[in-house]
Amino acid sequence: MAGQAPYGLEIDDPETRKLRHGKQWDVVLRIVNNVAAGESGRQLCIRMNDEGVPSPSGGKWQSSTVSRILRSPVYEGFQVTNQRGNPGDATVYRNATGERVGVFAEGVEPIPHDLLVKARAVMAGHLPMSPRTGEARTKHLLTGLTRCDGCKGALPCEGRGHVCSQHKIGEGCPRPASVMRTALEDYIRDAWVARLASAEDDDPLLAAVAMRYASFRDPQASETAHGAIAALKAAEGGVQRLTDQMAAGMYDPPFDAHLPRLKEEVRAAPIVVKARVAKLEPQSIDITFLRDAETARIAWDGADVGLRRELVRIAIRKIFVSKATGHCKGFNGRSRVTIHWHGESE
Repeated sequence: MAGQAPYGLEIDDPETRKLRHGKQWDVVLRIVNNVAAGESGRQLCIRMNDEGVPSPSGGKWQSSTVSRILRSPVYEGFQVTNQRGNPGDATVYRNATGERVGVFAEGVEPIPHDLLVKARAVMAGHLPMSPRTGEARTKHLLTGLTRCDGCKGALPCEGRGHVCSQHKIGEGCPRPASVMRTALEDYIRDAWVARLASAEDDDPLLAAVAMRYASFRDPQASETAHGAIAALKAAEGGVQRLTDQMAAGMYDPPFDAHLPRLKEEVRAAPIVVKARVAKLEPQSIDITFLRDAETARIAWDGADVGLRRELVRIAIRKIFVSKATGHCKGFNGRSRVTIHWHGESE
């Protein structure tokens, strides 16, 4: 390994280039533990920036930085290679016999593989984030779901309305969005009721809603099933990642020596995990009350903000709001709001 040691690590022996824990190792552990426990990358970055925690670049923490740390095999103790030079493209290095190479000095403990897998699954959206994380901050129905369509950044609630965060802090946004909170919440409620009521039996949304509703009702009973499903998605993501890397030329000669073995490994992983998922998926959950517009509306009207937040999130993944055009009167949700539902492709 040449160059500077990865964030949170330092060189133990200049000759062997083996690594040991560095001054920021506790920050790496914090990132992995907090995200694995359900904290979003964005919330974690806000808190670390507020606390002045040093970042790898020396600037502000970004979700992309957290994601790169979680994805890097070096924190599991393996040497990495980065043939293309992009920060997010680091992959496990393999020696002449196709084996992974350990990079930690003797006695230095890596982060447990299972913990990193869980954190990666949460960061990728394969496992639900904890509704308790940052609870003191969260007072509004759509906090964390809304995005500005102009810059794709956050659209948090500020007083009576949602405002583009990038525009507010002066970072620049080509079309900064803002919208009255109550108008947006009313539109989302109506869209939520209508979408569930109109869903066909084979709509992927219903399967996603049933799984999330089961988790909401009985978190412990569905935790194992969620873990198995997250593992399957991660395994399937490994297949896609290798395909993308091949298309980008990362395994063109002379770097193709171990490609057959890599293909075999990534293709075998989903087969093993699918068997677990088949046994552990939750039993059929009755969500018929959500599929009827009248009973769904009754459930909504009788819920407090906390419960409404859960009901929204079992069906909706993200909400993008665009800037109003001209001097139109009133809020036109159909033209300004795009809802990304669970069950849809990313």
